[in-house]
Amino acid sequence: MPQSHDHDACLAPALDATPHCAAREAADYFSLPIDFRARFDAFDPVPLPAPRPDRSVPVPGTLAYWRFDDGTPAGTALPDGKVIPDLSGHGNDLTRVTVGGGPSVLAYSAEYHVDQPAHASLYFQGGANKGAYLRTADHAPLNVQSFASGYTVEAFLKLPKDFVLASAEAAR
Repeated sequence: MPQSHDHDACLAPALDATPHCAAREAADYFSLPIDFRARFDAFDPVPLPAPRPDRSVPVPGTLAYWRFDDGTPAGTALPDGKVIPDLSGHGNDLTRVTVGGGPSVLAYSAEYHVDQPAHASLYFQGGANKGAYLRTADHAPLNVQSFASGYTVEAFLKLPKDFVLASAEAAR
């Protein structure tokens, strides 16, 4: 019969479920440095979804739908007066209006959220006494809607890491 060693008892469960094994010597301990990011970075990558076609996104009843993926290179300023067409077909096109700071305060961006239908966005670089916004024309059908039953606005926003609500309210 083979000789029993102290450590063999650690392999057998105790009837009273009381732990009865403990590391006693340096050889009973070990560590293994693992860079998990490097080890698993390419492991089972999730492919990014393709942009969804313009016509597949609006649901029935959508009054306006705008996208910013017209192929304009990232970093290009959206010029004053540039028309962003309403893809819902209702004629609620948008145009850029600058309130200060020059053309660079509103530019095309390659950033997007993976769940966002379009794979592009706009970067608003506003601040005190500078910025830009988008508006519908005075005659746009959207402007005469009363929304008596309410409405829904869907948007993907990325706020800067240093965003503080108090500073945004102070800038108003």
